[in-house]
Amino acid sequence: MEKSLIFRLGVLILFLHVIAPVIHSQVIEVTGGVGYTHINLDSWTKGGELYDWLELNGCATAQGFYPINKIISVGISGGFHHLFSYSTKSPYGNYIGYNYEANAGSIAALARFNFGRNFIDLGVGPFFISGGYTDWAAVVSLGHAFRLTEKLSLPLKFNGSVIFDSDANIIPLTFTTGLSYRIK
Repeated sequence: MEKSLIFRLGVLILFLHVIAPVIHSQVIEVTGGVGYTHINLDSWTKGGELYDWLELNGCATAQGFYPINKIISVGISGGFHHLFSYSTKSPYGNYIGYNYEANAGSIAALARFNFGRNFIDLGVGPFFISGGYTDWAAVVSLGHAFRLTEKLSLPLKFNGSVIFDSDANIIPLTFTTGLSYRIK
């Protein structure tokens, strides 16, 4: 893991630690999941001949929401994402010339629209991608919260993002689940 990625994740954790008490989060949610990342790997590799690739993604996120009214909540999200990986052939033979794993930390400002137990999350924020890249993204989640207790629920979500990268847009589509805890 690169030092710059570790530094960025440390900044993300510090940011969430400082911001969470300030906004008096009413709901804390922790989720994780897997999915598929749509990307034009030829554009991303800048014409390098692909040897192997994997567009399976995975993520772990933490979110805090503060309700404005019964329908709208505002919040912040932070997470870690494995977006995709690939290897290119060496120009000197049929062996691997270059390996790359696109991992990213993310921060997003969110708005949640609640419709009973169903909800839609819309957000925007930067993704800090391995290799020193920072790209902005738009995120959307469609979900349903299965109530477990008065304060605890199990959110099941379908997440989609568009990460606006100069080489090729990265579009991770992910199913996630986790736990949501209502503080008040």
